[in-house]
Amino acid sequence: YAVWADEQVTPNPPAESDAIVIFDFAGGKDANGNTSISKTGTAGETISIAAPTREGYTFNGWDKDAKFGDAGSVTVITAQWTIKQYTVTFEAGTNGTIREGDDTTVQVNYNGSVAAVQVPTVTANAGYVFIGWSDGTSVYANDAIKNFKVTGDVTFTAQYEDENKSVVIFDYAGGKDADGKSSITKSGTAGDVIGAVTDPTREGYTFKEWNPS
Repeated sequence: YAVWADEQVTPNPPAESDAIVIFDFAGGKDANGNTSISKTGTAGETISIAAPTREGYTFNGWDKDAKFGDAGSVTVITAQWTIKQYTVTFEAGTNGTIREGDDTTVQVNYNGSVAAVQVPTVTANAGYVFIGWSDGTSVYANDAIKNFKVTGDVTFTAQYEDENKSVVIFDYAGGKDADGKSSITKSGTAGDVIGAVTDPTREGYTFKEWNPS
């Protein structure tokens, strides 16, 4: 049978008169998914390059002029980014009010959270109890808002229940159910056993149990 040897290919090194520039996207990517690219060209020449993108950030230019340095040099040019801020709004909804003087809008950096002290205080109307905040998909208990990662403008509306009912919020603590919800709410008569709740899933984790059980 035939025996083959690998063909050795020696790349052509850049000419001594050339310069190299490495564009470091610093967490961003270009349209092809690259996190950096290198360019070889004539010393002093200006380089045209499309701006990279980065989720949650605005491209703010490069840290150096986009041009080749001296002949034989290697220059690293790094992307500069400004983190985006989003508005978190709290609304009283029906059957309750937000305490006068409490801020109802908070500015939060991308992928940040609302601090517990920034969540307004809610008073339920007679006959109701305040149970938490809804973003339109899931309901979060007051102390669970701090775990919500903000990736865009969001409005939380206060939720209430009849004071004669007992309410349980199943907080998935970073997980999701089959509908993409981060929690579900069950209400019923005090002491009643709650029917089976499907275990949520979370990438990189195995569901263990509910706490309290």
